[in-house]
Amino acid sequence: MNEDHLLNPVAELDQPDSGDIIQPVHAKPGDKLFCPDHDCKDSERVLFLKRSSLGTPFFSHRPGFSHPIYPQTLLHKLAVRWFQGKTTFEIPSGVVGDQRISRKLLQLDPAKTELEFRQYQSVIPDVLVESITGYRLAIEIVVTSDVSFDKSKLLQGHNLPTVCIDLTKFYLANRETCRVDVDFITNNLDALLTDIKNKRWIRCPVPDDGNTEIEWSKQEAAPSGSCLLSLVTLLLMAFVTWIYFKSN
Repeated sequence: MNEDHLLNPVAELDQPDSGDIIQPVHAKPGDKLFCPDHDCKDSERVLFLKRSSLGTPFFSHRPGFSHPIYPQTLLHKLAVRWFQGKTTFEIPSGVVGDQRISRKLLQLDPAKTELEFRQYQSVIPDVLVESITGYRLAIEIVVTSDVSFDKSKLLQGHNLPTVCIDLTKFYLANRETCRVDVDFITNNLDALLTDIKNKRWIRCPVPDDGNTEIEWSKQEAAPSGSCLLSLVTLLLMAFVTWIYFKSN
């Protein structure tokens, strides 16, 4: 058996970038199998189901095209796939001028969700969701490479608010496991993709656009430098006074 049993732990069914991930043990003869890596050496990205001399199934490229799967590929595709059928999504808080967006759990229409499994598309968002009231939102999944300035600008052409979910810390802490272990990733996705600390706005909604889905409030002005200094001085004086009376 060649090295493909180590290089290709998963395949995609039916067509490249279908997002339908399968492992060798679950594949059947006759399945149409493709390399999930967008940088596959084979332009057609074809994989074949084979068996070792011990009967162990594995995926193999055509001769001359073997390569290791790009490390973040599996995590990115499974994270995008996670959104299929989801009925809720929590948006993070944010600030636009003197207006603040409140955190809110949106009720989604799962029939309107669109998933894009091709990495690094310049214009197409990773995920498009729509609330039951018709509010559309784009979601970008970041594993190691942040959303580029050029893509951010192009996404503005969709005129869609866009949330980034950053999985970089998880990936860097589990790099090799994320390359090969479908179950490990799947078991962590609920926590990763619902954790509000992993979310931030790339393109915030527009205040006063007439949409009632987003809740706005007036952003309180931060204390000026002189006011802050006065506050610190008063607190320090109060502390010194308290120490004086306590010691006497």
